[in-house]
Amino acid sequence: MRRWRIGTPEGSRALTRDEIVGYVQKYYRPSNIILSIAGRLDIEETIAEVVKLYGNIPDDGKPIERDNGPAEPEQTAVRYSWQLGPIEQNHVALGFHTPGFLTDDARALEVLAAILGEGRASILNQYVRDEKGLITSGSANLQAFQNLGFFEIDFETAKPLEAQIGVL
Repeated sequence: MRRWRIGTPEGSRALTRDEIVGYVQKYYRPSNIILSIAGRLDIEETIAEVVKLYGNIPDDGKPIERDNGPAEPEQTAVRYSWQLGPIEQNHVALGFHTPGFLTDDARALEVLAAILGEGRASILNQYVRDEKGLITSGSANLQAFQNLGFFEIDFETAKPLEAQIGVL
């Protein structure tokens, strides 16, 4: 996806102090922060300490307009990439576009990722690795943002073509 969490190295080097301060003032304010505190503590003392440390942070209370980043180009065909190097195992990643995390599909995809890749009884581990012997390790996960997402199945194998068929 075209969403860099922190930006490119060139972009980071080009940031000015004023830009960083502006960013912090825009996003790091009480109406945009969740403060979680856990443990055995005195509630009154804790609230007093939080107010002392964070009570003077300015906040105009206006909703923050978020930049969703550049639009993803429409994918009209299979994209394929091949990299060579001195490796013992092939690493294969199969990815699929998905809707954002606010959809019912996202919940279903999270369940699918768990069924495919979480734990020893997952499909990738029990069936594709242990029973078929096609992979040495595998995982599945959903990277979902507000408006779009990406579902990925990863695995390492000495037999990349057979493993892809077994996984799919």
